[in-house]
Amino acid sequence: MKKLFLLLFLLGFTTTFAQEQDYEVEEKDAFQPMFSVGSGYYNSLGDIKGPEGNYLLGNMGLSTGIRINLNENIDMSFLFTSNAKLHEEDLDGNEFDTDLNSLGFNFDYTFHNILSNTRLSPYAAFGAQWMYFKTTTNEITKAVQESGMNIPLGIGISLDVSERIRFDIGMNYHLSFSDIDHATDLLNNDNFTVVGFTMHYDLFTPKPQEINYYDESYYVDVNFKALDIEDSDGDLVPDIDDYCPETPEGVKVNEFGCPLDDDNDGIPNWLDEQENTAFGAVVDERGVQLTEEKFKSMYSEYEAASREYANFYNESEIQRENFKTVNEYLIAKANAFNQAYNDESGLNAITGKRYKVQLGRYSDDIPSYLINKFLSYEDLESIPQLDGTIIYAVGSYENINKAENRQMNIEISDRIAETIIIIDENGIVSNYTPPILEEEEIEVKNEVEIDSTSINNSTTNDEVKEETIAANKDKVIYRVQLGYYEKELSYDIFEGVNVIPIRKGNGTFYMVGAFTEHQDALIKQSEMKTRGFSDAFIVTYKNGERINVSTAIKTERENKRKKIIKEERNPTINLKFFVQIGVWGNTVDGKTMSKLEQIGGAEKIHIKANLYKYIAGSYNSLEEAELRKSEAVDGGFDDSFIYAEHNGERIKLKDAKLLSQ
Repeated sequence: MKKLFLLLFLLGFTTTFAQEQDYEVEEKDAFQPMFSVGSGYYNSLGDIKGPEGNYLLGNMGLSTGIRINLNENIDMSFLFTSNAKLHEEDLDGNEFDTDLNSLGFNFDYTFHNILSNTRLSPYAAFGAQWMYFKTTTNEITKAVQESGMNIPLGIGISLDVSERIRFDIGMNYHLSFSDIDHATDLLNNDNFTVVGFTMHYDLFTPKPQEINYYDESYYVDVNFKALDIEDSDGDLVPDIDDYCPETPEGVKVNEFGCPLDDDNDGIPNWLDEQENTAFGAVVDERGVQLTEEKFKSMYSEYEAASREYANFYNESEIQRENFKTVNEYLIAKANAFNQAYNDESGLNAITGKRYKVQLGRYSDDIPSYLINKFLSYEDLESIPQLDGTIIYAVGSYENINKAENRQMNIEISDRIAETIIIIDENGIVSNYTPPILEEEEIEVKNEVEIDSTSINNSTTNDEVKEETIAANKDKVIYRVQLGYYEKELSYDIFEGVNVIPIRKGNGTFYMVGAFTEHQDALIKQSEMKTRGFSDAFIVTYKNGERINVSTAIKTERENKRKKIIKEERNPTINLKFFVQIGVWGNTVDGKTMSKLEQIGGAEKIHIKANLYKYIAGSYNSLEEAELRKSEAVDGGFDDSFIYAEHNGERIKLKDAKLLSQ
């Protein structure tokens, strides 16, 4: 009995814990009731024991009943067993035969989360049965039918054949409170086992008659377990866990379904034309390291930032072996880095009430296709809650109307359902509740909106909205992934950094930053390596999907080219050429300062953190800039170079030359 009470306690505790942790999905009623029919092999464990055999060599019995689903994991069954036989004969010639019938109920607890990517689920069962039996011992039959209680305890495996059909295979150990075999004068209780096969089928519940988008019964015919194991690209990683769901056939992938990248240059092996690229090298979309000329034209600021961070890393005395945990080590690295580089402003949080669109709130795994959609938003943020959940939200609006427009755009254009508007007031989050208006107030409000907005500006607003949606669909978002950690990291590690944690499986991913240019992502990657995340790498997203870095670089360049072509039709072209001398920290040494004073006219411009670039003027023509560059080189700045900006945005020199013709 102690074991029985322990089992009941564990099942109750597990159910309670599971309900407390389920913050996202409401429970749905399954088809119920279900008709059950099955059979089993009965083996006696009483006083008369025959030769040892196996559990499938017993006598058959039939069972029928009704099964009712109580919640997602627990089912209750009412069962009637008939024509069951118990028989045993020992070596001394003692034997017995028993005709057994029983009536009772069972509770089954199904562990859906253990084999979540298959149609199989283990279960545990217990119950109570009232049995009726008539026994013949050594050819002497008891004159009357007897009765008694037994408690079945069992385990098994269930197979969801379809939404209406479930098939169970299990074994029950029956604790009997009756002497069944009557082998001795002592009233010893005789236990027995049953290996059963049961089919459960719904015959009663009608299918939904009406299609309703918001009615959960609309999804009753969807086999969600089949969807869980679907693998559309054939890489052996189910779509629900596949971060890269359109991998070409035959390409080797990692455990998350993304193509392998052995040299960690952001270009997967199957596209990489240069294997074993040097660690930290910047490559083009084919994985080939950039020439010095291309590098300076495109990524000069990354080189300066990387060199500056590398110097800090080499001078730092913070070593992993000096700390007990990864958290302590990374916090120490973050504190040292912030002290060296982050200015006092840091990431200043916007104070006051802000309206945001909540995409979802999760305590556990998020489907990969939703993760890719979330990470495609440039303004995505994560808001951890005291109950352990994480809110993923976008936008930060003072006006509720702007938040509602954003919400409508997300639900219709991006097909993310069940978003809600939340209020973030200095870190305290609450759900937004629309005010209840009287009929007169609604009429006045509608009249004002029609007069001031709908008539005068409807066409303009629609055009602006369409352009914004189109621009967002073409936009590439670069992020820096810090790794996958089984133990969650402290938020103190990410002081001054916009971090997005993503829980998956038994660990957590950490995404940092959201950039529209590869160079900015490279700078952030270099920074995070210095902060202790030596395995940090760049990942890219576009229009709700994860894409490889190669495609992202091509898309970024194509977007810039389209913008230049579009602006060429504009008669006003704002094209400037700059001569960059170098990048230093907040202060420079006396020798460098002396050379700067000699060439004159150097302008100090803040890049980020504690990094500043020095510009020797801006010019309307390339010829003027080249002349100024020669003066800078003669003054001792051999690394000086020219870059161009078009309407305030940096472009390639070759594109600038075309525009200047």
